[in-house]
Amino acid sequence: MIEVAGPQKYSALSIAIHWVVAICVVGLVPAGLLIPRLDEGPVQEAVSTTHQSVGILVLFLTLLRLALRVAGRMPKPSAVLTPFERAASRVTHFSLYALMIVGPVIGWLGVNAYGEDASFFGLFKLPTLFAKDEALSDQIFALHLACGILIVLAVVAHVAAAFVHNVRDDGVMERMLPGR
Repeated sequence: MIEVAGPQKYSALSIAIHWVVAICVVGLVPAGLLIPRLDEGPVQEAVSTTHQSVGILVLFLTLLRLALRVAGRMPKPSAVLTPFERAASRVTHFSLYALMIVGPVIGWLGVNAYGEDASFFGLFKLPTLFAKDEALSDQIFALHLACGILIVLAVVAHVAAAFVHNVRDDGVMERMLPGR
């Protein structure tokens, strides 16, 4: 496989998906931690339904980005990456893709087991996959929380690597920046 040297950019669509998902994750994690601490009522309901909707958006956008990757619509890894960086990048990206699919699906299952339907901004509801079982819901939401923590750890690794590439000014980070 021949790799292109220099900052071969991602497409405008891939860049947009990346940054929309990044913004969503920045909001999803604190909202998810806040929901169980709120008193039951309209505020908790609003935060919960928004969290669900944004989680569904992340799931959809992640599947779309993964489809673009599978279709070969992503640039090859930068030639400036060391073998360790290349391996670390693969592990981190695979982890992020997996967690941003598994996390929302687990959240959807938890909402179902809690006795509710997962809704996307009130426009449509996802199919109900579990009957109401609040004890099961608690267990599923514990897994959902674990996914959220793992997402945070993977994002920290991803951001740290981006920072390193920015300091090196090696062109890697510019591949995912809009308008450059």
